[in-house]
Order: sequence, then structure tokens, then C-alpha cells
Amino acid sequence: MGQNTLNIPLQRSNAVMTISPYRIEGGMFAFDDSTTGLIREPFIGGANFHLSRFAGSGNNCVIAFSGNQIPEYDIKLGLMDTHPDNGSNYNDEDKRNVWLCPAFFKYFEEAPKNLYVKDMTLIEGGEEFTKGIIK
Repeated sequence: MGQNTLNIPLQRSNAVMTISPYRIEGGMFAFDDSTTGLIREPFIGGANFHLSRFAGSGNNCVIAFSGNQIPEYDIKLGLMDTHPDNGSNYNDEDKRNVWLCPAFFKYFEEAPKNLYVKDMTLIEGGEEFTKGIIK
């Protein structure tokens, strides 16, 4: 595995990772991840569209993502172009652009051809799933 700038081992590309985006000013979403040193890392554009769907009227959601197919995934993103200094452009299945900033490379050594996303906000039984812990 490679190292990111914080000398934290990068996740393997077959790992399923989770983050807990939350709404910030203007209805945009951001997330914190202490394992990568990211604090209030914002999402823009197409990513906010999908996160708003997952959160509904709430202010946060939980997503799982992987470069390998996740069973019953909600979104499949196809890589359009990438550059480690400028992030990666993906298109969803409706051809909506989803740009992921260079912080994306704290999770992947290189941008996967496809990125699978699953909404984990509510799990079976309606229990809340927050930061990987069932409350």
C-alpha cells in the first residue's frame, strides 16, 4: 500500500470505506475523517445532489464507497478523467458530473475506473447508522 502525505497507509482499492457527510452553509455537504486528517472537507456539484437525496430532510447521511462493486449499490460512477493535483471527474448513470477533489487520493492511490456508492444512512429495521456504529 502507498502512503499519503500524513504517512497513513492508503486503503486497498478493494476496501469498502465509510464517511459521514453533513450539511454546511448553503446546503452543501462536508465530512471529517480523522484517519486522513480531513476536517470539514467540502463536496461540490453532482456529489451534493446525491448526498441531498440520501439525507432527505436531515442534515447528515452515511455513505459506503469502493472501487469494487458493493452489493445493492445506489450509485455507480464511471471515471471520465483524473489528475492527482486537480481531482477526478466521474459521471453517474444519468451522465451527471461528479467531481471529487484531490482529497480523494487519500483513499485511493489512483482513481478507480468505477466508484460504487451505497447509502448507509438507514439500515434494515430503520436504525440509524452513524460513523459505522449502530445507535
